[in-house]
Amino acid sequence: MYIDSHAHIDFDKFDADRADVVQRATDASIKHIIQIALGPEKEKFERAYRIIETYQHYYMAAGLHPHDADHYTLDIRNLIQSYLRKDRVVALGEIGLDYYYDHSDREKQRQCFDELMNLAIEEDKPICIHTRNAFEDTLSLTQNQGIFSKTGGVIHCFTGNAHEAKLFLDAGAYISFSGVVTFPKALDVQEAAKYVPIDRMLIETDCPYLAPVPHRGKRNEPSYVVEVARMIAQLKGISIDEVAKKTTLNCINLFRL
Repeated sequence: MYIDSHAHIDFDKFDADRADVVQRATDASIKHIIQIALGPEKEKFERAYRIIETYQHYYMAAGLHPHDADHYTLDIRNLIQSYLRKDRVVALGEIGLDYYYDHSDREKQRQCFDELMNLAIEEDKPICIHTRNAFEDTLSLTQNQGIFSKTGGVIHCFTGNAHEAKLFLDAGAYISFSGVVTFPKALDVQEAAKYVPIDRMLIETDCPYLAPVPHRGKRNEPSYVVEVARMIAQLKGISIDEVAKKTTLNCINLFRL
């Protein structure tokens, strides 16, 4: 049994065949997915929530991507809070910092991230963190909040190195690996996967993005998370069954499923 800990099957790329995508996931022993809902518009949250109403074995997280931090307002905070209080919404995310694209002002990103961590603490929800080219600020802000010891959280789609993984682990985070770990040139990520203990690891697709080898270049989907597990098993010298078992248990514990 597997859990795809971070997926976006509400995106319009799945509109034509969503039921088939779900069936392929079931056939591949994907028991649950965490459907990540991103605003800032209410319609986007509602669209994502309808997914988990339709597929009762799926769960949801609600957050605001750092790309949209410039749009953050008290109304958006309250909207996210309203979804955090709904049935089977198990986390706040994804939230964080993205200094690669800088679609939002960096100070605004930090402010938004900090305020949404406060909301997570208030609502006692674990968080899903997006961080890209922003390791130091992400680590500093999460340490200042003590967020991982208070609510729990995961660094999703980890793309750093083993040293960065160590510091996030020391802070109390889980680390989630995506299809990036299967890319031949992703040597730092592969070294990090070797380093991260299996009992602190999650796996994900981040679909429809980042399809793993051998599906690279295609639309990603939850059934492909098995390829991530296969690479983790190879890197760590353990069975894929152990990867499935441990990462599933970790996800259940983090998100209190």
